[in-house]
Amino acid sequence: MDKVSDLCISKNLSIGKKLLFSFGIIAAMNLGFGIMILSELRNNKAELLNFTDDTLPAVELVDLGDVLSLQYLL
Repeated sequence: MDKVSDLCISKNLSIGKKLLFSFGIIAAMNLGFGIMILSELRNNKAELLNFTDDTLPAVELVDLGDVLSLQYLL
């Protein structure tokens, strides 16, 4: 039984230390999520800039009247 009770470290800690440890874990998780979100936002910004610089000008080159007339021919 002594080996099992030795593994349970939180049993010997005060409530203040347990709370501090819990808040520390939550803060570390929030920091990790924040870094992940910033990374994804940078990726989305790069994709959006690629879309506005490459795709939209190509769409503007297409004459809408020609597209509509071809649609009715088919």
